[in-house]
Amino acid sequence: MLSSGKQTGNKILRKRRALILDIMNQKKGKLLTYEKINEYLQKNSSNISAEDFKQDIIKLQNLGLMIENISDSVVLKENINLNIPIFATQDERIKKEIQKTITYVVGKTQNLDENLIEKVIEQSFSGKKSCKEFEDSIFKLYSETIGFEGIKLGGIGNREPDSLFWYKVHNDEDNYGLIVDAKAYSKGFKINTSSSRQMNDYIYKFYNKLQEEHGLNRSHYHWVTSKYIGNGDIEYFAENVRNMYSFESKGSIISISNALLIADKIQSNRDFKKLESLMSIEREILETDIEVF
Repeated sequence: MLSSGKQTGNKILRKRRALILDIMNQKKGKLLTYEKINEYLQKNSSNISAEDFKQDIIKLQNLGLMIENISDSVVLKENINLNIPIFATQDERIKKEIQKTITYVVGKTQNLDENLIEKVIEQSFSGKKSCKEFEDSIFKLYSETIGFEGIKLGGIGNREPDSLFWYKVHNDEDNYGLIVDAKAYSKGFKINTSSSRQMNDYIYKFYNKLQEEHGLNRSHYHWVTSKYIGNGDIEYFAENVRNMYSFESKGSIISISNALLIADKIQSNRDFKKLESLMSIEREILETDIEVF
């Protein structure tokens, strides 16, 4: 496990310097005092001393950025393209929830890189801003870290799920697939009429695809999101699926924190048959479910 204190310090430093560049880029060509820049940082839940500000400017200049010191002010003399960390643009309540979730997952895991944990949790709360990145991260988490085989599909704007995964061994009875949809919602996700209809379409089309192309006897639907805020809608969806199709398709929904706990636990317990019992639980996968996995 990477050092939590060191990683947190580096993260704060990166965001602070990104915010300094952001305000300078907004005011390109204009003189900005330390006080003016620190005022902008404070509005974005950051802060800097006068001495640290001088050192940050020197570091940015050493990177080759055209920043000029004029008296007690600085001025940026070039256009730069910035990718401000997601966390730095969230409102205060969501920031606190993100940080609380990161801290909790870091404390509960032993086998995951802390940078991975931070990135995927921040993406899960990003909303539309980084939903594509979240879909890509979920594909990597389930394929590279958990260990499913799979393919990345269209995701945004397409009538297909984000990913298909499968687990195959010589015993056909243990083989199964997953139809996965990743949902990046800043305030949490619940299964409404639109997402219910969408997943039903996925099941109808891609259950057969997984069966025909990969010889799977069954496949399960699976949502991954920042947090689940539904009130019985996953159970209602599961009941409709049972009544709608002649084939068996169960499923689940999971918060990103619990998906990461599964990814961590399976590193020491490679039991994909038991994992299927979680993925097909027909409700939200809870931490208590993972503890006995």
